[in-house]
Amino acid sequence: MDTPVSVTHDDGIDSLRFADPHSNFKLKDTPLNQRPTDSQAMLNFAKATPQQSNLDDTPGKQQPISTALRPTRSHCNTLIPIARLPFDIMARIFADILHALRWNMPEVVALATVCQDWYSTMLDAPYLWSHIDFDQPEFVQPFIQRSCNSPLHILDRGPRMSIMDICISFSPTGPAYSKPTPPSMIDLEPYTHRIQTLDLSLTSSCLQHLLKIIRLSPILPQLKQLRITHRQNRDRDAQLHINAMAVDTKIISPFLDTMILTDMIWHASSYANLRKLSLTFNNPEFTSSQVLDYVNSILTQSPRLQDLCVRFWNDPRGQTKSHFPTLSLPLLKNLPPTNDCP
Repeated sequence: MDTPVSVTHDDGIDSLRFADPHSNFKLKDTPLNQRPTDSQAMLNFAKATPQQSNLDDTPGKQQPISTALRPTRSHCNTLIPIARLPFDIMARIFADILHALRWNMPEVVALATVCQDWYSTMLDAPYLWSHIDFDQPEFVQPFIQRSCNSPLHILDRGPRMSIMDICISFSPTGPAYSKPTPPSMIDLEPYTHRIQTLDLSLTSSCLQHLLKIIRLSPILPQLKQLRITHRQNRDRDAQLHINAMAVDTKIISPFLDTMILTDMIWHASSYANLRKLSLTFNNPEFTSSQVLDYVNSILTQSPRLQDLCVRFWNDPRGQTKSHFPTLSLPLLKNLPPTNDCP
């Protein structure tokens, strides 16, 4: 009866040994990750001469054996080149996985450290490191370095400052933009030319830092999409801050293609250069009539707008979605809201 074989670990190296404790015979000391695959082993066997294979040393049987192995050798020659997926396919698979994980930075690191091949693939695809979440500051600098020159996608959804602190920074008598960059945040000024999307909370310190940069030197040439979420209750001070930030954002609005806002009302002229606009009103204080009046004012001042999506609460049962496909702006104002917003 064959002695069973087990996998043991010697100093972190996998090796195969006979499980029989009385047997000192070692089947193989080669680490598992250095051993040939089944297809490679089959190919090596198929390429071997009859003398090397030790199947039979009889001269009369050497040629039939070589002939019999020819289909196997041909089959292995076909399989081995595709044993590893091409780089572009692997990179696309990684991108889809990370998108489903919302580009969580620890998940990116976990995926890259599965094996050396995956790590090499991800290093050769800098855009897989280009989603920077400032809510996880320990990953920011390494990710920016590995992203090389890829466009950056900046995220910071966690609140860092109170509304009162933010309003003081916008006060004409207050120390406007004089506060230093928080120690946990990297200075974004050297990378502003690479920023393509922003997904920020209204109260995040990252947003305040960016507004400071924009006011001093408006250089965001690649910025295409801006998403800002306001999660606080509506009050007068918060609305004053929103209005002040809207003025600053006008500086960069010529570069913007898409804007996504939650529980925020800016002056309708702020969207004049946009192609896509999405507005979400989760706070019940925003009434349906107020939102629709606001939408009409946007449409009269947004000649380039092609797609407008509005979501708002209009009754206790849930959220109503209104979508306005813009084919002709003069007609758009008369179109009733529909419930097909994606």
